[in-house]
Amino acid sequence: MPTLYPFQQEFVKRIRFLATFGNVRYLNSDDTGLGKTPETIVAVRESGIKSGYVLVVCGKSLVNKWVKEFRIWWPESDVFPIHGGIGKKARFELLKEIRPHRIVVTNYDTVRIERAFFMNNPPEWIIIDEAHRMKSRKSQLTQVIHSIEAKHRLLLTATPTDGKPFELWALLHYLNPKKYDNFWKFAQKYGIYRSSTYSNWTYVGPRNLDLLQKELSSIMIRRTKEQVLPDLPPVRQEIVSLEMTKEQSKIYHQMVYDGIMLKESGEVLTALNAIAKIVRLKQLAVNPALVGGKDTSPKFDYVEEVLEEATRPIAVFSQFKTAIDLLEQRLKKYRVVRITGDESESERERAYDAINAGKADVCLFTKAGGEGINLTGADHLIFLDKDWSRTVLKQVRDRLHRIGQENPVLITHLVMSGTVEEYIEDILVYKEEISEAMLPTLAMEYLGWAA
Repeated sequence: MPTLYPFQQEFVKRIRFLATFGNVRYLNSDDTGLGKTPETIVAVRESGIKSGYVLVVCGKSLVNKWVKEFRIWWPESDVFPIHGGIGKKARFELLKEIRPHRIVVTNYDTVRIERAFFMNNPPEWIIIDEAHRMKSRKSQLTQVIHSIEAKHRLLLTATPTDGKPFELWALLHYLNPKKYDNFWKFAQKYGIYRSSTYSNWTYVGPRNLDLLQKELSSIMIRRTKEQVLPDLPPVRQEIVSLEMTKEQSKIYHQMVYDGIMLKESGEVLTALNAIAKIVRLKQLAVNPALVGGKDTSPKFDYVEEVLEEATRPIAVFSQFKTAIDLLEQRLKKYRVVRITGDESESERERAYDAINAGKADVCLFTKAGGEGINLTGADHLIFLDKDWSRTVLKQVRDRLHRIGQENPVLITHLVMSGTVEEYIEDILVYKEEISEAMLPTLAMEYLGWAA
């Protein structure tokens, strides 16, 4: 059996201590790529299961990953996966097989559909992977998780908030329902609000972040790569500013001022509201062909130039699957693999295995490839475009810069001058600053467990 890193062993000690003297209610917010999955498995293994079962809730694409990790780090465990997408009758038969000391790994949709079962048959341990999906207290997933009673509760996410303190409440409420019983009391303590004609209150900005950081330090752990893995190769980020082509600029500004554009087919594309217009502008900044315009893209040209000089595999991210489709057509002379959500689990595994083994030149992926994949075989990541969420940004970036990476990593952000992309960059920087100010970063010495 493999061994954990010293910093991972410190987490195991803390969870074992909490389980010995009471209930485990903890948030693991370590950087993506620091091995939250194995250290969590070992923590539960060493803490022990008394009379119930363990329930792991994760994304559908991560079910097999969790099963494999259990077999590595807890070989004798009775792991029982319940995949999504199966029929009601088959699901009913599988749920009847849940018994004490079994490890049940399932996905969010299954928990939502079978809410009544898990409410009536609560686990002893519940582990919520990518727990930032619960940040909206009104979401169906959040309400379902909140309805499941479990003695020990572990939440895992590298990004518990996207820069707004109130997003933490749903996670904290599940960990300590008595203390965090009132959303608005928490929200107003750590946020500034103003009256709005559209709703009772509108969030303006954070406050009391030093108090919030202190409050969180007792129920969460957050270690950065720089803190616990000083030997991990460095990561360097660069912003490459590009100019739109004449044709691209014409269409872009037509959309800005008139909210319409003329497709190559002669049809007129209209943005019906502000949100639709922003999406169109983001697509036009990547390549007008994404919305029926001419195939002209300095960003695609840049990727081709990088590939011509690359000696190792690279990775290219876009939030638009159509961009991946178009770029793949451009790169026919290269060995291309892709992860867009359309691929089967085996195809996904073959894709990143090929990158990590150096048998592919480039991996093209969307947000569907943001969770649970390891691309340490590549050392250059190019963002064709970016989501508004720093959660997505961080997850994508850390697929390369993580345990197992042997080379310095270069992250390139392609930004079209004079477009909405420059505004997105400013927003993401602001969110990062706020998140760093509110979330504690704990050294092993601070935990009190280090030798």
